[in-house]
Amino acid sequence: MDDFKLIKVERIEKKGKKELIIHNPTTLKLIGEGSQGAVFQLDEDRCVKIYVNPNAATKEGKALEAAKDTHIVPRLYEVGPNYVIMEYLKGPNLKDYLKETKDIPESFTKQIIMIRKELKRVGFIRIKTSIGHFVVTEGNVLKALSCSSIKSV
Repeated sequence: MDDFKLIKVERIEKKGKKELIIHNPTTLKLIGEGSQGAVFQLDEDRCVKIYVNPNAATKEGKALEAAKDTHIVPRLYEVGPNYVIMEYLKGPNLKDYLKETKDIPESFTKQIIMIRKELKRVGFIRIKTSIGHFVVTEGNVLKALSCSSIKSV
């Protein structure tokens, strides 16, 4: 298996805009990128998110750990100095799903409300609910990505 630790992610400012620079000397497939870093598929069941800021990896790891019993976030496998290894969720994000279907099932609305309530219940203080932060998994079950901030314990 390729060593994901060789991957470097940095953010630069170019003409007043922030841009993510990804140096990937491996054959690992890039499956997503955002303001905090880039996600690569490790195998059929796992992916790794490489963060620009190591503190973000620590926070994300704590958030996924806090929500692990809710089954509404990816399973956490490992947290490193600038990365988090988590469950690879198969399916489109909700934004892409809605572009394709042009319809939001009532069950999705109920699930989003339930996810927000569950995350608040386990101690989240800031919850990202943009449609890009949900994945539509098998059976039209939504799971939350980038859960956001949790209170320190």
